[in-house]
Amino acid sequence: MNKTITDQLQQEVSDNLGNALVLKEKREAYFKAYFDFAFSGIQLTTQEENELKSKDIDILTFNHSEDYFEEYISKLFPRNPQTGSLDVGVSVIEDDIIKRSEYEDIILQQYTENKLPDLLLEQGQNFLIGGSAALYYPPDGFGGVNIFSIDPRQVFLGWVSNLLQWVAWFDSHSNTYTYITPQLVLTLDNNKAIINVKENVLKFIPFSWIPNMPKAHSREGKSKIASIANLDKAYNKTMTNYGKRTDENTSPHQVVSGDGVKRKELRRGKGKTTVLPAGAKMDYLELKEGKEILDFAQKMEDKIRSKTGLIDTQGVIKSAISGASLQLQFAGILDKIAFMRVYWDQAFKDLNYSILLAHLGSDKLIPQTKPNYNSSVVEDPSQKVTDTISQVDSNIMSRRRAIDSLRGSENSEQELEEIVEEKKQFPELSENNNSAKVEETKPFEKK
Repeated sequence: MNKTITDQLQQEVSDNLGNALVLKEKREAYFKAYFDFAFSGIQLTTQEENELKSKDIDILTFNHSEDYFEEYISKLFPRNPQTGSLDVGVSVIEDDIIKRSEYEDIILQQYTENKLPDLLLEQGQNFLIGGSAALYYPPDGFGGVNIFSIDPRQVFLGWVSNLLQWVAWFDSHSNTYTYITPQLVLTLDNNKAIINVKENVLKFIPFSWIPNMPKAHSREGKSKIASIANLDKAYNKTMTNYGKRTDENTSPHQVVSGDGVKRKELRRGKGKTTVLPAGAKMDYLELKEGKEILDFAQKMEDKIRSKTGLIDTQGVIKSAISGASLQLQFAGILDKIAFMRVYWDQAFKDLNYSILLAHLGSDKLIPQTKPNYNSSVVEDPSQKVTDTISQVDSNIMSRRRAIDSLRGSENSEQELEEIVEEKKQFPELSENNNSAKVEETKPFEKK
């Protein structure tokens, strides 16, 4: 690359980074504010804290925002109910059963080698609290990809309409910037000067920007903490003030009114009696508005839960709850999770495409894929199995789809192969099952 082209490229890179800097710095400040709020418990300004401390008030921080994050991260990427591990499965849209199984194995193996659950937990924090997540998955040169968790606070984005024309980010470990277009991969030094240029052989950017419910015509996501932050602060202030008043009034304050009452004649303690003059009264001060304060605090907590879709089931035990009842009870949070996954679904599809491209070497052979998530709510497995078997027996669902439905994060083709192989090795199992069914359908038949 001659000097003229290099100079032109340097100018273009500098201009693009300069134009995107304001948005990047705004996002960085946004992330910091809500990470401090939810994770560090910094929910009051320095001035507000000093005012309360000057009045000798102990600050109470309940941090509903942290509760929100913990609940949503468990629903966004649920654990496998059989193994207890956090995993995401995949379905490959391919008619050839052998190829389909092979491709799914390849993708799941790459997930394992790159420790995908660790990356999802980290980016889940960014997504829910900061509002956006970022993944980078270039080929590793050995038929696979390297999946990197990128700090969204350090990302510069170059959008033209809905197309990402370029992307860049700063790496604090190497003290360099990576700048990628569909044609080139550049490395910049700390001063944003180009120090290395390589051709982007993929001809696309192996990068996913995952915003959380962005505004229309925007690619910047919104922190869900933002929707409850003010309520969280108001709740803390209310309960802090209530705690101070309760502390002040916990010790009984004796009030005696009337003529002729002498302090030294007042007797307190077990078995002691005080005789008051006629017309005198003795009572204790009470926190009259206590119930109203607690009712107000409860209303704020209810509003926080309604805005987030959280369901408080702590200490509530109900028997004979049907699957339909659970689905209805958790409908609010499940609908919110479904909307959040729109951009995650596309990110997984793009990631899977890059994995298969690295393995197969030709984009003409790459089938479409879709992610499979574990269930976000507790289900009655026996009822779901019964319903699924009924659909399989009625020929309205394949066995492969049944396994996907019941054990979404696992490879259905591999499961089917293991079932077939097991039947070959242990034919008596199938015979026993068949005889059991016959006896069940004809219970009065003489043996």
